[in-house]
Amino acid sequence: MSKKDSDTLARIIKLCSEGNEDAWHELIDIIGPLIFSICRKSRLTHDESFDIYGQVCFDLVGNIGTIKSPAGILSFVATITRRKIFNFYEKMKLTDYFKSEFVPMLSESREETPELIYENMQRRELLLEAMTKLPTRQYRLLKALFFDPGNPSYKEIARKLKVPASSIGPTRARALEKLGRILKREQYKF
Repeated sequence: MSKKDSDTLARIIKLCSEGNEDAWHELIDIIGPLIFSICRKSRLTHDESFDIYGQVCFDLVGNIGTIKSPAGILSFVATITRRKIFNFYEKMKLTDYFKSEFVPMLSESREETPELIYENMQRRELLLEAMTKLPTRQYRLLKALFFDPGNPSYKEIARKLKVPASSIGPTRARALEKLGRILKREQYKF
């Protein structure tokens, strides 16, 4: 980084820590490509990359006052981005488990016998009952993601639930993690 770039970045960081909105826009323009580059190298999808981007920016807002040097901010952003991606992949394991274990049980095939359809409906009701023990925001999100027959996109869900699209991935991961604990604790039988 050149001396001029370093001085400019130091000025932007100082203004950001003072709450200057224009400085924040400048800083986001500078760090955005770094975040997306790391996400792309980690093979994240477009939506997943924006989830990570939102999380990193959120962490940056809370920690801007602790960053002392211009080079420090780039290291901070790169490190936090890699950690968020690692956490994302760890939570994906739980999501994959949820999908592989519970979603197939909820399918409603026309070829099933009436008994199987009834059993699947009971399982679905048990799962929905367990989901009601989640906070309202998490319940509504999981219901939209997994039970909406229209299979809405993140953008549609965000508009419907009045939340930023970038918060859907992290909220989904926390909700599935909590739902897994509820299912285990309450010993739901599927």
